[in-house]
Amino acid sequence: MIQRRDVFLGSILSLAVFTGIGPGRAEAKDRDSLDGTWEGLLTPVQGQGFNEHASPPRRWRFVLSGASARVFLIVGSELGEVKPGQFQLRRQGGNALISSLDSGRDYDGNWTETEAFLILQKTPDLLQVLFSGAVSNNSLPSDSALRHFFTVSTGDFSRVS
Repeated sequence: MIQRRDVFLGSILSLAVFTGIGPGRAEAKDRDSLDGTWEGLLTPVQGQGFNEHASPPRRWRFVLSGASARVFLIVGSELGEVKPGQFQLRRQGGNALISSLDSGRDYDGNWTETEAFLILQKTPDLLQVLFSGAVSNNSLPSDSALRHFFTVSTGDFSRVS
């Protein structure tokens, strides 16, 4: 005897086959998501008002999940989280913004820093990233190049997982 539950499950299965929804489609949708682990190299851009100290490209890792973003800097084989718990993630479709605004004290004195990673998803496994940072070290002399400066870098990130 066919039960109502069997008819319902059969209807769902028929609908899934007819519309193309199924395991393959769900995986493709997940691949289009920004969620996951991404790594890439950001190369500094030079320009007026930017930090003039030549720095080499740096390797970064993002771990994105829902509304959460964790940012890591990779130096050699070492992986260190940058500002744990400080980054916020906003996203719309394949675009995203990872940002932080904070301040503190170090050997230079008091500083305030704004960091933003602008993200464009080019393909399911490739992101274009633009990093911009603004730093104020008001404890430094007014003629110091490190008192106020911007940093801008760009690069591509690949999906790691």
